Amino acid sequence: TESSGAMATATPSLASRSPNDVSKEELFEILKKLNTRLKATTVTRNQMIEKAKAAENDKARLLALIKDEILGEADYLEAMERMEKLKTENDNNGDGAEGSTAQETDQIKILQMAWRSVDERHQLDLQHMQNTFKVATMQAQAEVEKARQAVLEEKEREILRIKEEMNVALQNAKADSGFLAGDGSLQNDSVAVKKNEAIEQKDTEISYLKEEIAALKEKTKAQMDKVMQFKNKVSADLKTAKEEAAMQAKEAEAAKEALAKLTASSSDNQCGREEQLEASNRLLMEKEERIKELE
Repeated sequence: TESSGAMATATPSLASRSPNDVSKEELFEILKKLNTRLKATTVTRNQMIEKAKAAENDKARLLALIKDEILGEADYLEAMERMEKLKTENDNNGDGAEGSTAQETDQIKILQMAWRSVDERHQLDLQHMQNTFKVATMQAQAEVEKARQAVLEEKEREILRIKEEMNVALQNAKADSGFLAGDGSLQNDSVAVKKNEAIEQKDTEISYLKEEIAALKEKTKAQMDKVMQFKNKVSADLKTAKEEAAMQAKEAEAAKEALAKLTASSSDNQCGREEQLEASNRLLMEKEERIKELE
């Protein structure tokens, strides 16, 4: 046994031995091991191919979701044109030392640029709506106050006019009663007629004043209804804008998670995925800050 162990240890490796010196049993053993390794490698290769296909499909669906649902085709095309211009300027200035960048990185930069444009436009629209609402509210309040002041002034003028006319009527009645003191029945009849005429005139003017006040109230009510309708409309628009911003935040968060899963599943493109995830994180952080400013 000691001699056989010494011979085994002294046997050279298969790489240094000639094929004629290798026995058939050793060759069969080597073939079995190679077949086992080949099968395991084939299974692993097929699994990696399936994972790569699933990752590509998820990436395509995610890009379609961002371009079609969140940003829009026009914004994406505009951002693509701006990116091409920047690349051309960098190439002309000699800054393109990296050569041609990866397609995923270019797509992330394009999406980030498009999202910034959309966010800025939404912010400007929201500010415009808020300013319009403030101006309309101030105008409506000024009109209501002006109408109220006009009604009060008209009412005061009508009251003063009625008082003056009543005083004039009383003075005329007293003067008539002094001239007609000798004829009692004629004096009483004329005084009664004048009193009745004064009362009728007073009632007519009061009814006319009430009608004007009612018309002014109806006009004021109509203006207030218009103001409330406009206020409700602007409030609904603001609410819709906030809901759209919240929905886009959720979709961007889902996109971030999907990109993270894609990064974990594709090990061949690890560096590119890390850059993509960092760009998505920066995009989401900027978006959250814009949403907080809008709120």
